[in-house]
Amino acid sequence: MEPVEPTSRELYELAVKALNALSEAMAMNRELVRARQETVADWSRTDTHHPAPGDSPRYRPQNKELREYDTFRRYYQHLERVARRDLQLPDDVEVTKEMIYRAGGPSLKTTTRIMTRTHGLLADQWPPSSWPDRP
Repeated sequence: MEPVEPTSRELYELAVKALNALSEAMAMNRELVRARQETVADWSRTDTHHPAPGDSPRYRPQNKELREYDTFRRYYQHLERVARRDLQLPDDVEVTKEMIYRAGGPSLKTTTRIMTRTHGLLADQWPPSSWPDRP
């Protein structure tokens, strides 16, 4: 028995069915993508990660020792002494945040964030040797 070749009409009907199935699958995919985008948009509207205007968010340093005021203060006072010693600065010259950074401390931006957002110090409340025992 020889195989029967499909007619052109049968091929056409199969192609139409395949296109309809593909069209339905694409429509379902678009619907899923749209639903996902709406969900993401809802999350971004209710995101509490961003503070309200005027609020300063609390900054949590990656270095756990800098999260506590006492260890933060001691660490920066140590870096101040190291910078003063390495640069051979006289006592009347103030150690800057840039000098602390060059002595191996955190960047200027990180230092300011830790000071202001974590421990409630003022950004210009410098040098560390002038910081109070308690914030």
